[in-house]
This record gives sequence, structure tokens and C-alpha cells, in this order.
Amino acid sequence: AASWAATNSGLVLDGNPALSMAVSATNPDTVYVGTAPRVTRTHIYRTTDGGASWTDVTGPLPDRHPLDIAIDPLDPAIVYVGYGGAGTGHVFRTTDAGGSWTDITGILPDIPVTALLVDPLNSAVVYLGSDIGVYISTNGGGSWEPFNDGLPEAVLVSDLTMTPSNRTLRAATHGNSVFERMIPASLPSLSGIVPSGGEVWDVGSQRAISWTQTLLSTVKIEYSIDDGSSWIPIVASAPAWPDSFIWNVPPVLTTLGRVRVTSNEDSILSAQSAGPFTIKYDGIILELAQDWNLASVPVKVPVPTRSAIFPSSVGKAYRYDGAYVSAETLETGPGYWIKVPAAEFLPVGGDSVAADTVPVLKGWNIVGSLSVPVQVTSLVTEPPGLLETPFYAYDGSYTESDTLLPGRGYWAKMIEAGSLILDAAAPVSARQAIPPRSTDDGSGVLRLTDALGRAATLRVSQHPASRTATVELPPIPPPGGFDVRFPGGSFLSVIDDAVHPLRWQGVRFPAVISWDLPGGESYLLSTGDGTPVGMKGTGYAEITSPAALNLRRVAEGAPSLPGTFSLDQNYPNPFNPVTRIRFVLAGDGSTDADPVPVSLGVYDIGGRLAGALIEEAMAPGVHTLDWNAGELPGGVYFCVLRSGGSTRMVKMLLMR
Repeated sequence: AASWAATNSGLVLDGNPALSMAVSATNPDTVYVGTAPRVTRTHIYRTTDGGASWTDVTGPLPDRHPLDIAIDPLDPAIVYVGYGGAGTGHVFRTTDAGGSWTDITGILPDIPVTALLVDPLNSAVVYLGSDIGVYISTNGGGSWEPFNDGLPEAVLVSDLTMTPSNRTLRAATHGNSVFERMIPASLPSLSGIVPSGGEVWDVGSQRAISWTQTLLSTVKIEYSIDDGSSWIPIVASAPAWPDSFIWNVPPVLTTLGRVRVTSNEDSILSAQSAGPFTIKYDGIILELAQDWNLASVPVKVPVPTRSAIFPSSVGKAYRYDGAYVSAETLETGPGYWIKVPAAEFLPVGGDSVAADTVPVLKGWNIVGSLSVPVQVTSLVTEPPGLLETPFYAYDGSYTESDTLLPGRGYWAKMIEAGSLILDAAAPVSARQAIPPRSTDDGSGVLRLTDALGRAATLRVSQHPASRTATVELPPIPPPGGFDVRFPGGSFLSVIDDAVHPLRWQGVRFPAVISWDLPGGESYLLSTGDGTPVGMKGTGYAEITSPAALNLRRVAEGAPSLPGTFSLDQNYPNPFNPVTRIRFVLAGDGSTDADPVPVSLGVYDIGGRLAGALIEEAMAPGVHTLDWNAGELPGGVYFCVLRSGGSTRMVKMLLMR
């Protein structure tokens, strides 16, 4: 045409000035126009007949300036709109010609989007210009990454174009001229993850994870059971071609599963399931800890042997008949000791067990559980009143339990032989009263924690316990199982002037023993290496080697303080930001020893004082204080104690 002519047939769209426009590469009669909010709110209009008629396809789009529009070069129903302003989404996408819109802003900063361009050879690749540079998406806007190599820092990009003949992408910038870069005919891309959402996969089944990719060599595959909040590795490197990987579905149950595939060459290229999928299992999944576990068989299995039910177990399984007895055939009802070399989730398939009657002997028994959790208050004994103790689970040490969980085993002591009836539907009138464990109000607490983080809690008192409730622990685990107790198998001991040893097995050193004692009570702890530790109030001591631990009471008014000058390793270490520091000031053991000058400070690795903790005279004895590192940066620090011409120092690690 020799001159310009209107294409809207004289129609007025909304009275606003047109601000942006895009014409389909496959159908020149399909045009999208965005208007600026002057007379009324902004709108997006579509015509499919060259402007003879227009349809308002704004829908839920924001009322802000639509700075650019881009149409997929292969599909005119796929359109992208970029917005200025702040406070809401900046990039929106439709796949149905404006019938609905999706906010695909993702991780983009809250700044105007000034330019959009869909790659003419690969419509999954979208380029985006903004007030601070260029971004790229290789999955149709599913994710964005910066694409600014060679551009000035935080440059405002006002337009993007591509020359199809030589694949040159050009960016017009505000005040910084025009920049260009060559784009390969085929960019690496990754999309189309299966499972895509809605699938139901069984534990133990083999399923194909698939994707669509170009020009990738290897990919990392991960899965999530919490809708993408965290990710668990499946394989660190798998061939990108033939675009699939066979996955043995793990023994975890979830309705919020997702799979993510990421290029190992460029982590920008990553795609995940569009929606959550389900992992289910018709059976029970047992959670086993490394080393010894109290376990049971909560379903009717086809092959009731240790090796079939617990294929990774090592050594023998043990039941308890007044003493440990090895067992290869495992039944529902009893509980068993099972040892595994590493923590695992174990699926156990079979028919559910809703109720069971378990024969019990006089004394201690290991009982199993059902296919559903059972509250101990719903248990029934025959004859009534058999229970002498609470139920104890084993989680690295014995803990009282009020619920019998599927697949777990539990200790309980019986007054005489009889039966334990497991049935959550048992009538209230028939339920067994559970004997309380003694808390011995007013007793002190000792806690021994080993190098693997396993902990046992004991109680001490200088007053005879009422013994109205049990203080007896179940039998010691099989050899190697973690256990700490007083002689006689109790968790509480009345400590007098005699020596009271602690018994342990399976403790990994170094270990820490901490205490919280009532006012007025003090004890002397001998660690077997010749260094006594005074215990009063709250504190801790490190045990570096497997040596005897002995306790004795210190009478009121008697000297209780060791005569050595020492600074213990802070605890915890590493720490963030609070740690406890314990030190001993030498004295002659008398109760009226004179105070001695003390300097205690923390220094950084350059020798600069980071914290002056004590500069005063203090009485000989055991002292503890908590130090808060505040806003100090993470790294190595040194705690230095000086008194009477002597110096002690320990290294501390602040983790940020």
C-alpha cells in the first residue's frame, strides 16, 4: 500500500492508546494488542481476522503497562506478555489464545519486563529483556536464568530482535548502544518431565522417568516427597539420550512426589514434574536405624524368615524367652532384635493384622505390633493386671512408649505368664492400667551422649526413692548395642558415700556426660583416667576413652573440688552461636580457699580479642558459663584461660 490504513474497521478498543503489538508468524491475520491504562484499565485484545473484529482476552492480567507481547512462531495460541511496574507478576503466558493466563515470573526480580522474543527455530526458548539485563528460558517460561555475558552490569534492555539468517540476537539498551551475540541453530533444552503429575506408582515397581532434551550429554535426576521443598538424589549422572531412566521406586509413601532432571553441563537447564504424583504401598514400610533394632512382623508374610523379611540384616535375629534365643523363623506377635549395617526404609508386604493375642511369660517379654498403631491404653491382658512396667521402645537407647507402632518391637515386664491382647477396638472397661515409670521428682538428671549422637538418660538422688513405680530398665541389648545403666539394671540410683559405677556397652567415644542436679546436691565423678570431676548444678565433662565411670556423693560442707587447673573443650563444638565453657581453678580442697585472679577470653585466628569473658578473682573450683558469639563471623576461635601464671587454651569452631 502507498499509505497507512486503519486495521480496526473504525472500532475503538477501550479508548486507551495501543502500547504493544505482536503478529503471528504463521497467520498474519492473528494479532494481539496491549493498551496503556490512560482512560480505563489496561487490556489485551486479539483479532484473528486482520482487525475486522477484536476480542478482549485480558482476563486476570494485571492493570499495568503491557510493555511487550510475543507470539510462539509455530503456534499462535501460545502468547507471552511482559509488564512494567512492580508488586505483581511481570510475565504471563497463555496456551489457549488468551482463554486463560499463567504467571510465569518465577524467580525474576520485581522489575519491569521490557522485551520478549521467542526463538524462531526453537519455540521452547524465550528471551526476556528487563531493567537489569537479559534472561533466558529453555522450557517455555517454566524457569529463568540470567543471559548477560558481555552486557554492561544491570543494563536496561529496551528491545530484543533476532536475525533468522545468521542467528544473531540483538539487544537495544538505554544509553549503552546495541549489543549482539550469536545463537546456535539448536540450543540445549530440557522439558517434558514424566511423571508429570497425577500418577500413582507402587513402592518397589520399576518406572520410566522420561524427558525431552536437545544437545545434552548427561543429566542429574532427583525426587521430592514434599512437593519440591527438598530433593533426594536418584542418580548423579545418567545419559541424556535416550531421554529416559528406569527408576526403582523407593520405600517412601507420599502424595506430593515430584521428579527433577537437571543438565550436568549447565544447571540452568532443569525441569521438574508439572504436578505431584503418589507413591503407595500395600503393606508396611519399616524404618530401621543403623545397628540394632527392636522390630516385629506386622503383616502375614508369605515367607516368614529373617533373611526374607529383613534381607539386609546381618547376624542372627533374637527373641527373648528369659534369655536371648536366636530365631530364623519370625512370627507375628513377638518382637525381635534385628541388626542392619545401615539405616534404611524396608517395605514388608503381606495381609494386614488387625488384632492379635500374644503369649507372654513371667518377667520381661519383647512383644510385637499390628498393622496399625495401637495405643497402650487399649491393650488387654489375660488374666487382668499382668503389666508390671510401661512399654519400652529402643531408639539407640530405651524410651518409654505410649503407642505400639507397626513393625516395631517393645519390652514389657509381666507379673506372671498369660496373654497380651492387641486390639485397638477393645472396650474401655477391659483395658489394662499401665504402670507409671518413676520420675522421682527432685532427683538429678545425668545424660551420656556418644560420638554417634546416641543418648541415655539416668537419674540420681541422695534420698531413698519411694519405689512406688518402676525404675528398672529392660534387659541389655545384644552385644554391641548402645546401653547405659546403673548396676542392677535401673535408670535411677540413690548415691551415697560408696562408689557407684555406671555400666555401659556399645558407646562410641569420645562421649559427653552432662548433668542437671537439684540445689544442694553434689557428686564426684571419676572418669577412670585419674581426673575427678566435681558435679554440682549444671555442667558437662568429656570422656575421651572407654574407662570406668564411678559416682559418689559429696557430703554437704565436705571439699568436693579437684585440685587441678584445667579448661575443658567447649560444648557443643562446632557451635552456633552459643556454647558452654567449663574450667577448673586449682585449690587446696578446703572450703574457705582464697579467690585467685582469672582471665578468660576468646581470640580470633589473627590473635585479636573477640570476647573478654572474665577478668576478676574467683574461688577455686568448677565453673561454667555460656558464651554467645553474637554477630561474629564463622571460623576458628581460641578460648584462653589464665590464672596464677598458668595458661590453658582450646580451639573452638563457630559455624554459620
